[in-house]
Amino acid sequence: MDQFSVEVHHGGFFVGFGNLKSYVDGKVDFSDDLEAETWSLLWFDDFVEQLGYQKDKKFYRLLPGNTLADGLRILLEDKETNDMASVVGKFKNFVVYFDHVDIADVLIGMTLLLIQ
Repeated sequence: MDQFSVEVHHGGFFVGFGNLKSYVDGKVDFSDDLEAETWSLLWFDDFVEQLGYQKDKKFYRLLPGNTLADGLRILLEDKETNDMASVVGKFKNFVVYFDHVDIADVLIGMTLLLIQ
């Protein structure tokens, strides 16, 4: 039984591009002793509920050994979680991010404020 941990960054949002990309105003929680055999996107609904958020978030994983600039991948389907589970023998800790703000909505809101 292969187990792993997930470092969950939540409550914040992404800013910047390339090497300047960062996640701001967030918190970090950990979930340990997860089993690769049962790992799927359904876990993210559970994380969201446990952390007290609504289920309209985007989820990203950080490829092991990479930075936000080059290793951030959106989690859209179980193919991505299966990829994570397939390397649990090599990596025991994964980093995931909840994106709480759609930058397009922020820019539209700012534009509307400027127009008024």
